[in-house]
Amino acid sequence: MQYTLSVTMMTAVIFVMLLLLVTSLQEVTRLQPSYVSHDAVKLLSGGVDAVLATVSQPRCSIMFLTDGASTLSTVAESNIINLHQNLLPSSSSVSVWEVAADGQGANMTLTRLPHVVDQARQLRQVSWCVTVVVVSDDLAFLAAFAQWSLKGRLVGPATRLLAVTNASLVNNPDLSRTYSKMNAVMLVSVNSKKSQWCGVYLHLPYSPRGAQALKVASWTPHQGLALTSSLPLFPDKFSKLATGPNLLVMTHSYPSHEAVMVDDPKVPGGKKLKFFSPLAKLIDVIADATNFT
Repeated sequence: MQYTLSVTMMTAVIFVMLLLLVTSLQEVTRLQPSYVSHDAVKLLSGGVDAVLATVSQPRCSIMFLTDGASTLSTVAESNIINLHQNLLPSSSSVSVWEVAADGQGANMTLTRLPHVVDQARQLRQVSWCVTVVVVSDDLAFLAAFAQWSLKGRLVGPATRLLAVTNASLVNNPDLSRTYSKMNAVMLVSVNSKKSQWCGVYLHLPYSPRGAQALKVASWTPHQGLALTSSLPLFPDKFSKLATGPNLLVMTHSYPSHEAVMVDDPKVPGGKKLKFFSPLAKLIDVIADATNFT
């Protein structure tokens, strides 16, 4: 009974926050100069709707998080309204978290970020399942949010993260390394004279340095959402490593370990050290199943 009451109260608080934030975003939109065209905002909003419609389930929650100053803030506002009107089942909920510094600068925004992540994590703990949508075109904010999401346990294997950002940040090395460890994808828009579409990009774990993000889906207003690879939008990246990496495996030393030099033309020198023991066989099985050497 206490659990039900707490969830109900939390839902009421979220609804009040939602109303306040939508009003705030409208004021910010009127006061700020617009660096993102109306067409780009509409395009990104449609892409977000398509992704959320694919992954949303009854009793699941969606968390929007913005930096309060991003030129993409209107994307979050547009999607919040549309979600309530068209997409979400009645048993689902939407919460909004704005990390705003009240004009005190980007450093203050990043200082407040850990507190906001902690508050969002508390809501995630009473949610059946969660998709987090972070909307920002600021590199420092996205990198800090990704790191604090891992440290603060906001985003884990069961929590999906959709980052809506600028196309120039998709292959940023700092973001790529962090996002490859998370159940995360990036959504960006491509608005040219010839075509308008959104791309959904995935960062694979253990990718070689300088590797490009994998495009897993595209969305256009006319054709909708279409997968462009053999992977789904949010695959289990660690059950089968797509890049087939070489990994360092550490274990205890046991008397039953037997090490023998065996021929292997694929390695430098033509020989390698081969271990023979029950544990070594287990590691070989795991390596074959998970696709690492």
